[in-house]
Amino acid sequence: MQNPFLKFSFFIVLALFITGCYQDVTDVNNGNDDDNNNGELPGEFSHKNTPGDSNEDFVTNQEFDNLVIEIQYMPGMEPDEESLNNLLDFLDEHLDKTDITILVPQSINSLNQTSYTLEDLQDLEDENREVYSEESTLAAYILIVDGSYFGGQFEEPTRLSISTYNTSIALFGGTIDRISGPLTFEPSKLLVETNSMNHQFGHLMGLVDLSTEMVDEHLDSPNDHHCTNQECLMHFRVNSTEFFDSQFDDQISVLDNFCVDDLHSLIE
Repeated sequence: MQNPFLKFSFFIVLALFITGCYQDVTDVNNGNDDDNNNGELPGEFSHKNTPGDSNEDFVTNQEFDNLVIEIQYMPGMEPDEESLNNLLDFLDEHLDKTDITILVPQSINSLNQTSYTLEDLQDLEDENREVYSEESTLAAYILIVDGSYFGGQFEEPTRLSISTYNTSIALFGGTIDRISGPLTFEPSKLLVETNSMNHQFGHLMGLVDLSTEMVDEHLDSPNDHHCTNQECLMHFRVNSTEFFDSQFDDQISVLDNFCVDDLHSLIE
């Protein structure tokens, strides 16, 4: 098990609104095509697959014993250190890894946009990401932008985060800042960031019925790879600003037994 404190390594380094935090990127990057492998040679690990495709790589230690997480953020969007500790605890609880390391978050330039499309997020990752999987270490990537999400033809100002590739997620820091704050009637930034990051890593692990098969039926089919349990981290509303309209006690959402059993089935 991991030390519960954040480990810093100084390497160079949801329907409209809320139901689509899992994003199928196959049409954008043609899945496993060698020409879209971010310069990787055929047969090497691809970081441009659909979210959930690397579920076993995340959950088990068969191919990768270690996990390293690179974080990049736009000015003013630096993540709360405690939310990163919470992410580390969440991953340590559910992944079978020898070591999990979160690198020191790095600032990148803003595009000065009020909203960002999936393609914008993927382009930013292609331009700025520095850490990739090699040998026994799986690399994941978190991008925090200073705007909201623009999906299809409409801006979706209630969506908090999205999975962009099989090892990467993005948080909409502009939206998170808009709904969070220190007042008693506002959810804390810590709570919103923690739930958003943990929720998206759940999708990278293949939840719900994304690539990790269900042990028992708990798929909320109308809401696209989410859990039917309203108290579960993987319920679709957790990725919506609407979820926090009455969440002021900083109670972090957790995986229910259905989702935990699905992950355990990969390890057993």
